[in-house]
Amino acid sequence: MGLAYYRVELHPYDKEWIELFQNEKALIEYNTIGRELYIEHVGSTSIPGMVSKPIVDILVGITDITQNQINDYIDILDTIDYYYLRGFNIFDTNIARYFFVKGNLEDTQFHLHLVRKGSYYWNEYLFFRDCLRNDSELAEKYAAIKQVLAAQYTNDRSSYRFYKSFFIEDFLEQNERY
Repeated sequence: MGLAYYRVELHPYDKEWIELFQNEKALIEYNTIGRELYIEHVGSTSIPGMVSKPIVDILVGITDITQNQINDYIDILDTIDYYYLRGFNIFDTNIARYFFVKGNLEDTQFHLHLVRKGSYYWNEYLFFRDCLRNDSELAEKYAAIKQVLAAQYTNDRSSYRFYKSFFIEDFLEQNERY
């Protein structure tokens, strides 16, 4: 498990990813006792049968997204080896997202997305995940696009992520629920 931050390598689905998520969720909960937070497994490692980069994505929803709360979470997550990547964040409180990685940039093992529960990111991450879990045709299309892009952008994760987002955004627009 793990991958250099710039690399794109897709691996066959591994049931161990669920256990890795559960262990990491327990670690986060233990270190945030007394705080109201919601933790979900998202991304391709959360979709049974889906090819994926061997990096587990974790969505953490909090109800209070003030700067003081964010600073507290940055400090807490740092104690369990999550590195806050400042350049990958969106600060508008309606759609705020704060991004962390665990492991070093040559061997990233977990991505953590800290968002306001009920926000745009919270809803869209969970909606897309659930649609992929429940629609095998959609999951196959998504996997096919990921494989084409991974072959084309093996050493350019930014481009891989950028072009993959067109599929996701198109799906979300066609299935808008609001």
